[in-house]
Amino acid sequence: MSSKTKLPKMLLVTGVSPGRGAVGREYLRAACRLLPPESLSVFSFDPEGAQTAVAELAAMRTHLEPPPDESGAAGPGEGRWRWIRHLGERSIERYEIPPLIEKIAAFGRRGEVDRLWVPLHSPTTIRVAGPVAAALGVPLIATVWDPPNYKLRQFGLGRRMRRALSRKFDATVRSAVACGVASDPMRDLYRRLYGTRAVTLILGAPRPGGLAEPTDVGPFRLGFAGNLYAKKEFDALLEALDRNGWKIEDRDVRLELFGDHTTVAAAAPDRIRSHGWLDPAESVRGLSACHATYLPYWFARRRREVVEVSFPGKLALYAAARTPVLFHGPSYSCPVRFLERFPLGRVCATLNPDAIATTLGAMIRDQAWHSRAREACDRAYDAELSATVFRSRFAQLLDVADEDLLPLDAATATQGSPPA
Repeated sequence: MSSKTKLPKMLLVTGVSPGRGAVGREYLRAACRLLPPESLSVFSFDPEGAQTAVAELAAMRTHLEPPPDESGAAGPGEGRWRWIRHLGERSIERYEIPPLIEKIAAFGRRGEVDRLWVPLHSPTTIRVAGPVAAALGVPLIATVWDPPNYKLRQFGLGRRMRRALSRKFDATVRSAVACGVASDPMRDLYRRLYGTRAVTLILGAPRPGGLAEPTDVGPFRLGFAGNLYAKKEFDALLEALDRNGWKIEDRDVRLELFGDHTTVAAAAPDRIRSHGWLDPAESVRGLSACHATYLPYWFARRRREVVEVSFPGKLALYAAARTPVLFHGPSYSCPVRFLERFPLGRVCATLNPDAIATTLGAMIRDQAWHSRAREACDRAYDAELSATVFRSRFAQLLDVADEDLLPLDAATATQGSPPA
């Protein structure tokens, strides 16, 4: 497509429907809201697609398909079971995927689409993207949120199938006319590996009015939002606080958790408060009343690939709240590179509880740094993490002018993913 032309008629093929709930659904919802309904068709095999749909996207042409088996014969991975599982996975590719490809292509032909857009987030999307583009004879636009090896392991696939699908992923991204990626490091890597035009596209977090200012009296409140996937790192933080009696620099420390963390809070109800899942804007308001936020990322070597290039959605929410960040993860991670550009936080690159307490103490002592970090939050938000930036980058991905997309209304400008 020549640069800055009219909107294409796109077919979105996805295992995550645009809608409410998971981060992927919110991401696609934010993007689809920028397109007029007549320019987009959606073929989804998200089993919860009907339940998570939103009324604002009801005018889109949509087909919901029962999902194929993503994992094959997911029995034990040793001995003969490994071969049985591999045969089951190959059977899916041979008997289930070809009819699905034809069904998707037929849906696209009826909609007279001239572009295909596929988030490569599952075995099925990796399997169908290239063949559907070929069947329709249209260019492919890909989206990648996490490295394929990391994602494929989550589906319980055997090693041979993971290798085969990784090769298919490579070929798919190489054939795409553009690829939306999770971070600048992933953008640079994919440009080098595949020669594909890559655009960093981070879901903009909400920044509502009425943000709070943390007070100098009372406990030092450390906020955390979203899913607790880095459990070992979080446990190290708790150990650091336990060793110091939950008092750092002669100041009591309290954790404010936004998400489903009732079990964690129940273990120390006088020190940990769980606010549950809130509307994204309300989560940002709550985080803005905290003195700092906590962002753990995996130290495990087997997680290195994802840590180096994936971008945690928590960081967008923390910047929107103007709350400095205690980043707890390896020095080679993507968030560290982001903090080097926007110094909105301090890095603790060890699981040692004493070092964690020392880093937290430095944050508590240095009020001048706190002010600078809040200013860096503003710069990061304006440059990378707002809904306005998301809209502009999405236009770059589609190779259209910004003004060709629908304008940001009040709801779009203040919406974002749930804490990630």
